[in-house]
Amino acid sequence: MSNRLRELLEEVERLPALHDERMAIVRGALAGSPPPDYPLDGPHLAVVADDSDAEAVVACIGAPVLSARDPGGRCLAWLAAEAAELNLAGPAGVAGPRYGPEGFRLAHRHAELAHHISRARRGERLHVRDATIEAMVLGDADATGALARDELRGLGSGNPRARVLRQTVETWLERGGLNDAAAALGVTPRTVSYRLRRAEELLGGPIAARRAELEVALRLHGLFDAGAPPAP
Repeated sequence: MSNRLRELLEEVERLPALHDERMAIVRGALAGSPPPDYPLDGPHLAVVADDSDAEAVVACIGAPVLSARDPGGRCLAWLAAEAAELNLAGPAGVAGPRYGPEGFRLAHRHAELAHHISRARRGERLHVRDATIEAMVLGDADATGALARDELRGLGSGNPRARVLRQTVETWLERGGLNDAAAALGVTPRTVSYRLRRAEELLGGPIAARRAELEVALRLHGLFDAGAPPAP
């Protein structure tokens, strides 16, 4: 037997152990133990994918990467980046960016939700923001609360001005028009219109663009006490 063939056979024999070792590192990182060569303090894009080439895809991005294959054969990966073009085939979930050790864990939970939804849709790569309603329904308290806060952005703040704007948006969505909303709130239609414009500035876009997502997030906001998840 040639030396090269012997080396190849030895490498094949080591593959299960290597996968176990990398999965152990991933589990440790999810528990808060800093992994080698991957920064927990910083941005994280998380990936959960069935694609057999997923690890090679994320490795080509050019940012620090942590990845492993779980016992079910899925690729679990994190990229220390705020954005990346991920050409993944087959069901795949992406989430982030999230920041710091807690963001590392939360991005993974959101990517898990996106992967589950992608599988149900028999689709390809899906960012959790493109399935916010489904993810909020399927997620646990922490994951759902984070998605609701993401959706509301500055509108979810605990300050009095944000509370007034939230109430105005909720009333307008329920009543379906400026005049009816104004009558319910005891203000003029012009005041409602002004508040809606201010709310859209905090949301970063028009209310109509994500009406359904906002309605769900606003309903959840009251349950989460302006950011604190409810007790399980």
